[in-house]
Amino acid sequence: APLRGRGDLRGAWTGASYEALAGAAHTIELSPDGETLYVTTGDSRILCVESRSGRVLSELRFAEPVRTFQCAPCGGALAVARGAVVEWREPITGGLLAAFPATIATRRLATSPEGARVVLVGADQIEVRTIDGAGQRIAAPHVMRAAFVGASEERLIASSAGPTVILDAQLRPRAELPGSDRALDVVCTTDGRRCAVGLRDGTARVYDLESLAPIAVLPQGAVVTGVALSRDGRVLVAVDAAGHVRVWDVERERPFSLGGHETFVHDVALTPCGRVAATGGRDGRARVLWIDWSLLAPPDGARWTPEADQALERFIGRGLHRGPAPLRGALLALWHDGAGPVDVAALRARLDSARWRAPRKGGRAGHAWGDGPSRGARRG
Repeated sequence: APLRGRGDLRGAWTGASYEALAGAAHTIELSPDGETLYVTTGDSRILCVESRSGRVLSELRFAEPVRTFQCAPCGGALAVARGAVVEWREPITGGLLAAFPATIATRRLATSPEGARVVLVGADQIEVRTIDGAGQRIAAPHVMRAAFVGASEERLIASSAGPTVILDAQLRPRAELPGSDRALDVVCTTDGRRCAVGLRDGTARVYDLESLAPIAVLPQGAVVTGVALSRDGRVLVAVDAAGHVRVWDVERERPFSLGGHETFVHDVALTPCGRVAATGGRDGRARVLWIDWSLLAPPDGARWTPEADQALERFIGRGLHRGPAPLRGALLALWHDGAGPVDVAALRARLDSARWRAPRKGGRAGHAWGDGPSRGARRG
């Protein structure tokens, strides 16, 4: 079923919702290009879906229920935990690339950026294995998620009982992230420079892994159940137990709502470029969202004042960004001017000079800007 942006993002995102899942969407993954959606409902299959059309490309069936899986960041393999076995499978066709027996009851897993290693998370242990089956294991009570710190030999674990801890190559604690207690999810950028955690206190936090300092503290409003981070660490998508889906501009710490689910959201995925997101919820829906960042985030060098942010919100709220090309171009020309702060007065003048206004319900014309009629405006 097609979706359209609404609320503060009318026209800035589009999407699709797939509901014929016969159960809650427990694990969601996207191919690096965003063209393929992988989803499991906790049974013995993984659906491979063409994200734009909803056409099922293939259905990978297994003898045991699929506990969890992940698409390697390189896109070359799916790491699948089922029963007492962990396998690397070829995406779409499901061809077996490698397999080894799991020595712990795997609840979650994460692959390294090159796809040759996997970290397994159990109830009270974590284990790191390579594609040839070699590995090591440590006791780690109450761990919820784990992630590799780039292509290095360090790992990052998230604990629901204590802080998020960085481990060295021997799986010994090396450092703690301040303010990261009771984390339910953790992800890292592929270069290992930034990470994000989702916390029970209702916030998502982004950290610089060199200084261990928090870059942004993003209030989600409910228990954050999943986070996904773009390759450069500037785009974060967070989901929560209340069903909200929000995309954050990390540098400006500004959220944009992407709609949501009717209830608890289990998982979220984001392409490396930060333009395609996918979510899976307890309501049995898997959603794919395409984000138009030309309306959301300024390019490098652009500086926006709070007044300009308010102006943009009013502009989008009135639906003016969907108007004639000259009007839209007036906004984008100012938006992409990185020489200095946006001149709000100039923006108003450009909009009013376009002689266009959004029609209200019932056919009455609205106003091009502000609360009063604009001079020379005509019915759009």
